[in-house]
Amino acid sequence: MTARKLVFYLAPQFSMMSLLSLTESLRKANEVSGRDLYDYSFVSQHNMTEAVNGMAIATSPDLPRESDLAAAVICASYRYEDACSVRLSNWLRWLDRHGVPIGATDTGIFLVIRAGIRWDAPMCTHWLTRPALQELCPDAKVSDRYFEYTPRRFSCAGATAGLDLMQHMIGLHHGPGFAARVGSHLIFGGEAHRSEWNLSPLADYSAAVADHKVRRVLQMMEQAAGRKDSVAQMAEAVGLSQSQLNRRFKQQFQQTPAHVYQVCRLRRAHALLKSSSLSVEVVAYECGFASRSQFTEAFKAEFGATPGATRGGYA
Repeated sequence: MTARKLVFYLAPQFSMMSLLSLTESLRKANEVSGRDLYDYSFVSQHNMTEAVNGMAIATSPDLPRESDLAAAVICASYRYEDACSVRLSNWLRWLDRHGVPIGATDTGIFLVIRAGIRWDAPMCTHWLTRPALQELCPDAKVSDRYFEYTPRRFSCAGATAGLDLMQHMIGLHHGPGFAARVGSHLIFGGEAHRSEWNLSPLADYSAAVADHKVRRVLQMMEQAAGRKDSVAQMAEAVGLSQSQLNRRFKQQFQQTPAHVYQVCRLRRAHALLKSSSLSVEVVAYECGFASRSQFTEAFKAEFGATPGATRGGYA
Protein backbone atom coordinates (compact mmCIF):
# COMPACT_ATOMS: atom_id res chain seq x y z
CA MET A 1 0.00 0.00 0.00
CA THR A 2 1.44 3.37 -1.03
CA ALA A 3 1.45 6.01 1.68
CA ARG A 4 -0.77 9.04 1.13
CA LYS A 5 1.43 12.13 0.86
CA LEU A 6 0.31 15.36 2.50
CA VAL A 7 2.14 18.67 2.63
CA PHE A 8 1.52 21.29 5.31
CA TYR A 9 2.22 24.93 4.46
CA LEU A 10 3.08 26.82 7.67
CA ALA A 11 2.40 30.55 7.66
CA PRO A 12 4.40 32.75 10.06
CA GLN A 13 2.92 32.59 13.57
CA PHE A 14 0.89 29.47 12.79
CA SER A 15 -0.82 27.61 15.63
CA MET A 16 1.33 24.76 16.92
CA MET A 17 -1.69 23.20 18.65
CA SER A 18 -3.59 23.16 15.38
CA LEU A 19 -0.69 21.61 13.48
CA LEU A 20 -0.11 18.90 16.09
CA SER A 21 -3.81 18.00 16.16
CA LEU A 22 -3.52 17.27 12.45
CA THR A 23 -0.13 15.62 12.21
CA GLU A 24 -0.19 13.59 15.45
CA SER A 25 -3.34 11.91 14.17
CA LEU A 26 -1.47 10.84 11.04
CA ARG A 27 1.59 9.72 12.99
CA LYS A 28 -0.55 7.67 15.35
CA ALA A 29 -2.38 6.08 12.42
CA ASN A 30 0.98 4.90 11.09
CA GLU A 31 1.95 3.58 14.51
CA VAL A 32 -1.32 1.75 15.16
CA SER A 33 -1.36 0.14 11.72
CA GLY A 34 2.31 -0.80 11.77
CA ARG A 35 2.60 0.59 8.23
CA ASP A 36 3.28 3.97 6.62
CA LEU A 37 -0.28 4.93 5.79
CA TYR A 38 0.62 8.63 5.65
CA ASP A 39 3.72 10.58 4.67
CA TYR A 40 3.79 14.29 5.44
CA SER A 41 6.19 17.20 5.13
CA PHE A 42 6.34 20.89 6.06
CA VAL A 43 6.91 23.81 3.71
CA SER A 44 6.92 27.56 4.21
CA GLN A 45 8.64 30.77 3.12
CA HIS A 46 11.90 29.95 4.91
CA ASN A 47 13.98 27.09 6.31
CA MET A 48 12.55 27.60 9.81
CA THR A 49 9.06 28.83 10.67
CA GLU A 50 8.10 30.07 14.12
CA ALA A 51 4.71 29.31 15.63
CA VAL A 52 2.75 31.76 17.73
CA ASN A 53 3.99 30.02 20.91
CA GLY A 54 7.63 30.75 20.00
CA MET A 55 8.52 27.20 18.97
CA ALA A 56 9.92 26.72 15.47
CA ILE A 57 9.74 23.90 12.94
CA ALA A 58 12.18 23.12 10.15
CA THR A 59 10.42 23.80 6.84
CA SER A 60 11.39 23.62 3.20
CA PRO A 61 11.03 26.75 1.04
CA ASP A 62 10.46 24.50 -1.97
CA LEU A 63 6.75 24.27 -2.69
CA PRO A 64 6.20 20.84 -4.29
CA ARG A 65 4.40 20.66 -7.60
CA GLU A 66 3.38 17.03 -7.42
CA SER A 67 -0.01 16.05 -8.81
CA ASP A 68 -0.08 12.85 -6.74
CA LEU A 69 -0.27 14.69 -3.40
CA ALA A 70 -3.16 13.46 -1.28
CA ALA A 71 -3.65 17.01 0.00
CA ALA A 72 -2.00 20.36 0.69
CA VAL A 73 -3.06 21.91 4.00
CA ILE A 74 -2.59 25.63 4.70
CA CYS A 75 -1.91 26.32 8.39
CA ALA A 76 -2.14 29.84 9.76
CA SER A 77 -3.28 31.74 12.83
CA TYR A 78 -2.04 35.15 13.96
CA ARG A 79 -0.64 37.49 11.31
CA TYR A 80 -1.90 35.35 8.45
CA GLU A 81 -1.72 38.37 6.15
CA ASP A 82 2.10 38.23 6.43
CA ALA A 83 2.00 34.98 4.47
CA CYS A 84 0.11 36.41 1.48
CA SER A 85 2.47 36.30 -1.49
CA VAL A 86 2.41 35.87 -5.26
CA ARG A 87 4.48 32.70 -4.85
CA LEU A 88 2.01 31.07 -2.47
CA SER A 89 -0.95 32.09 -4.61
CA ASN A 90 0.67 30.70 -7.75
CA TRP A 91 1.39 27.41 -5.99
CA LEU A 92 -2.18 27.10 -4.75
CA ARG A 93 -3.49 27.78 -8.25
CA TRP A 94 -1.17 25.10 -9.66
CA LEU A 95 -2.44 22.59 -7.08
CA ASP A 96 -6.02 23.48 -7.95
CA ARG A 97 -5.45 23.09 -11.70
CA HIS A 98 -3.90 19.66 -11.15
CA GLY A 99 -6.70 18.41 -8.92
CA VAL A 100 -4.77 18.29 -5.64
CA PRO A 101 -7.20 18.54 -2.67
CA ILE A 102 -6.67 21.73 -0.66
CA GLY A 103 -7.34 22.04 3.05
CA ALA A 104 -7.04 24.85 5.58
CA THR A 105 -6.94 25.16 9.35
CA ASP A 106 -7.71 28.19 11.52
CA THR A 107 -7.13 31.31 9.36
CA GLY A 108 -5.51 29.34 6.52
CA ILE A 109 -8.77 29.66 4.58
CA PHE A 110 -8.07 33.40 4.15
CA LEU A 111 -4.84 32.65 2.24
CA VAL A 112 -6.62 30.19 -0.04
CA ILE A 113 -9.48 32.59 -0.81
CA ARG A 114 -7.09 35.49 -1.46
CA ALA A 115 -5.28 33.30 -3.99
CA GLY A 116 -8.52 33.23 -5.97
CA ILE A 117 -9.21 29.54 -5.35
CA ARG A 118 -12.86 28.61 -5.83
CA TRP A 119 -14.18 27.01 -2.64
CA ASP A 120 -17.34 25.04 -3.40
CA ALA A 121 -17.92 23.92 0.18
CA PRO A 122 -18.76 25.47 3.57
CA MET A 123 -15.75 27.27 5.06
CA CYS A 124 -14.36 26.90 8.58
CA THR A 125 -12.13 29.28 10.50
CA HIS A 126 -11.52 30.04 14.16
CA TRP A 127 -14.69 31.52 15.62
CA LEU A 128 -12.92 34.80 16.42
CA THR A 129 -12.21 35.37 12.71
CA ARG A 130 -15.54 34.08 11.40
CA PRO A 131 -17.00 37.63 11.11
CA ALA A 132 -14.00 38.73 9.03
CA LEU A 133 -14.41 35.71 6.74
CA GLN A 134 -18.10 36.54 6.32
CA GLU A 135 -17.11 40.06 5.29
CA LEU A 136 -14.50 38.74 2.83
CA CYS A 137 -16.90 36.17 1.34
CA PRO A 138 -20.42 37.54 1.88
CA ASP A 139 -22.03 34.99 -0.47
CA ALA A 140 -20.23 31.95 0.94
CA LYS A 141 -21.44 29.64 3.70
CA VAL A 142 -19.19 30.20 6.70
CA SER A 143 -19.69 27.16 8.91
CA ASP A 144 -19.91 27.11 12.69
CA ARG A 145 -18.91 23.44 12.88
CA TYR A 146 -15.53 22.12 13.99
CA PHE A 147 -14.73 21.04 10.44
CA GLU A 148 -16.17 20.68 6.95
CA TYR A 149 -15.01 18.05 4.47
CA THR A 150 -15.38 17.30 0.77
CA PRO A 151 -12.86 15.29 -1.29
CA ARG A 152 -11.47 18.47 -2.93
CA ARG A 153 -11.94 21.05 -0.15
CA PHE A 154 -11.76 20.71 3.62
CA SER A 155 -11.24 23.09 6.52
CA CYS A 156 -11.36 23.15 10.30
CA ALA A 157 -11.60 25.78 13.02
CA GLY A 158 -8.07 25.25 14.35
CA ALA A 159 -6.79 24.27 17.81
CA THR A 160 -8.01 20.74 18.60
CA ALA A 161 -10.56 20.68 15.75
CA GLY A 162 -7.85 19.01 13.68
CA LEU A 163 -8.46 15.85 15.71
CA ASP A 164 -12.07 15.77 14.50
CA LEU A 165 -11.09 16.45 10.91
CA MET A 166 -8.33 13.84 10.81
CA GLN A 167 -10.39 11.14 12.51
CA HIS A 168 -13.06 11.74 9.87
CA MET A 169 -10.51 11.48 7.05
CA ILE A 170 -8.80 8.42 8.51
CA GLY A 171 -12.24 6.81 8.84
CA LEU A 172 -12.94 7.47 5.15
CA HIS A 173 -9.58 6.01 4.15
CA HIS A 174 -9.37 3.01 6.48
CA GLY A 175 -12.79 2.56 8.07
CA PRO A 176 -14.47 3.99 11.19
CA GLY A 177 -13.24 1.14 13.39
CA PHE A 178 -9.60 1.90 12.66
CA ALA A 179 -10.24 5.64 13.12
CA ALA A 180 -11.76 4.92 16.53
CA ARG A 181 -8.64 2.93 17.50
CA VAL A 182 -6.44 5.86 16.53
CA GLY A 183 -8.68 8.22 18.53
CA SER A 184 -8.48 6.01 21.60
CA HIS A 185 -4.67 6.19 21.52
CA LEU A 186 -4.95 9.99 21.43
CA ILE A 187 -7.49 9.98 24.32
CA PHE A 188 -10.00 11.39 21.88
CA GLY A 189 -13.53 10.01 21.68
CA GLY A 190 -14.38 11.42 18.26
CA GLU A 191 -17.17 13.55 16.91
CA ALA A 192 -19.92 11.79 18.86
CA HIS A 193 -18.33 12.89 22.14
CA ARG A 194 -17.89 16.55 21.25
CA SER A 195 -20.31 19.37 20.72
CA GLU A 196 -21.59 19.59 17.16
CA TRP A 197 -20.97 23.31 17.05
CA ASN A 198 -17.89 25.46 17.11
CA LEU A 199 -17.59 28.13 19.81
CA SER A 200 -19.51 31.35 19.36
CA PRO A 201 -19.72 34.90 20.79
CA LEU A 202 -22.34 33.81 23.34
CA ALA A 203 -20.79 30.48 24.32
CA ASP A 204 -20.60 31.54 27.98
CA TYR A 205 -24.34 32.32 27.97
CA SER A 206 -25.49 29.19 26.18
CA ALA A 207 -23.24 26.74 28.05
CA ALA A 208 -25.66 26.03 30.90
CA VAL A 209 -29.04 26.94 29.38
CA ALA A 210 -31.71 24.26 29.71
CA ASP A 211 -34.59 26.40 28.42
CA HIS A 212 -34.76 25.51 24.72
CA LYS A 213 -36.55 28.76 23.83
CA VAL A 214 -33.86 30.87 25.50
CA ARG A 215 -31.18 28.80 23.76
CA ARG A 216 -32.92 29.36 20.42
CA VAL A 217 -33.04 33.12 21.01
CA LEU A 218 -29.32 33.12 21.82
CA GLN A 219 -28.69 31.37 18.50
CA MET A 220 -30.83 33.93 16.73
CA MET A 221 -28.87 36.74 18.37
CA GLU A 222 -25.60 35.26 17.10
CA GLN A 223 -26.99 34.86 13.60
CA ALA A 224 -28.44 38.38 13.59
CA ALA A 225 -25.45 40.14 15.17
CA GLY A 226 -24.62 41.79 11.86
CA ARG A 227 -28.21 42.86 11.19
CA LYS A 228 -30.80 44.87 13.14
CA ASP A 229 -33.37 42.25 14.08
CA SER A 230 -35.36 43.25 17.14
CA VAL A 231 -35.73 41.34 20.39
CA ALA A 232 -39.49 41.50 19.87
CA GLN A 233 -39.13 39.63 16.55
CA MET A 234 -37.01 36.96 18.23
CA ALA A 235 -39.52 36.54 21.05
CA GLU A 236 -42.33 36.15 18.54
CA ALA A 237 -40.31 33.58 16.58
CA VAL A 238 -40.14 31.28 19.63
CA GLY A 239 -43.77 31.82 20.64
CA LEU A 240 -43.21 34.22 23.55
CA SER A 241 -44.18 37.78 24.25
CA GLN A 242 -41.33 40.22 24.84
CA SER A 243 -42.20 40.45 28.54
CA GLN A 244 -42.15 36.64 28.85
CA LEU A 245 -38.74 36.52 27.17
CA ASN A 246 -37.51 39.28 29.49
CA ARG A 247 -38.54 37.25 32.54
CA ARG A 248 -36.78 34.12 31.28
CA PHE A 249 -33.56 36.01 30.57
CA LYS A 250 -33.71 37.69 33.98
CA GLN A 251 -34.13 34.30 35.66
CA GLN A 252 -31.30 32.73 33.66
CA PHE A 253 -28.74 35.54 33.34
CA GLN A 254 -29.95 38.43 35.55
CA GLN A 255 -29.81 40.47 32.33
CA THR A 256 -32.37 41.58 29.77
CA PRO A 257 -32.43 40.14 26.23
CA ALA A 258 -31.57 43.60 24.90
CA HIS A 259 -28.41 43.71 27.01
CA VAL A 260 -27.32 40.20 25.95
CA TYR A 261 -28.00 41.08 22.30
CA GLN A 262 -25.80 44.18 22.61
CA VAL A 263 -23.05 42.07 24.20
CA CYS A 264 -23.27 39.73 21.22
CA ARG A 265 -23.00 42.59 18.73
CA LEU A 266 -20.08 44.12 20.64
CA ARG A 267 -18.22 40.80 20.69
CA ARG A 268 -18.72 40.48 16.95
CA ALA A 269 -17.36 44.01 16.57
CA HIS A 270 -14.35 43.14 18.75
CA ALA A 271 -13.59 40.12 16.55
CA LEU A 272 -13.89 42.20 13.36
CA LEU A 273 -11.53 44.87 14.72
CA LYS A 274 -9.00 42.20 15.67
CA SER A 275 -9.12 40.21 12.45
CA SER A 276 -9.95 42.61 9.60
CA SER A 277 -8.93 45.98 8.21
CA LEU A 278 -12.47 47.37 8.22
CA SER A 279 -12.77 50.92 9.54
CA VAL A 280 -14.36 51.60 12.92
CA GLU A 281 -17.30 53.24 11.14
CA VAL A 282 -17.91 50.18 8.96
CA VAL A 283 -17.61 47.82 11.94
CA ALA A 284 -20.12 49.93 13.87
CA TYR A 285 -22.59 49.80 11.00
CA GLU A 286 -22.05 46.09 10.35
CA CYS A 287 -22.80 45.35 14.00
CA GLY A 288 -26.02 47.34 14.13
CA PHE A 289 -24.95 50.59 15.81
CA ALA A 290 -26.49 53.84 14.63
CA SER A 291 -23.36 55.98 14.97
CA ARG A 292 -19.66 55.77 15.75
CA SER A 293 -20.13 57.69 19.00
CA GLN A 294 -22.84 55.31 20.22
CA PHE A 295 -20.65 52.35 19.26
CA THR A 296 -17.53 53.76 20.93
CA GLU A 297 -19.38 54.46 24.17
CA ALA A 298 -20.88 50.96 24.35
CA PHE A 299 -17.60 49.31 23.28
CA LYS A 300 -15.55 51.10 25.92
CA ALA A 301 -18.06 50.23 28.62
CA GLU A 302 -17.85 46.53 27.68
CA PHE A 303 -14.11 46.15 26.99
CA GLY A 304 -12.47 49.06 28.81
CA ALA A 305 -10.83 50.41 25.65
CA THR A 306 -11.92 52.29 22.56
CA PRO A 307 -12.43 50.50 19.24
CA GLY A 308 -9.39 52.27 17.78
CA ALA A 309 -7.13 51.07 20.59
CA THR A 310 -8.34 47.49 20.04
CA ARG A 311 -7.39 47.32 16.38
CA GLY A 312 -5.19 44.35 15.41
CA GLY A 313 -3.62 41.68 17.57
CA TYR A 314 -5.37 38.47 16.58
CA ALA A 315 -4.88 38.53 12.84
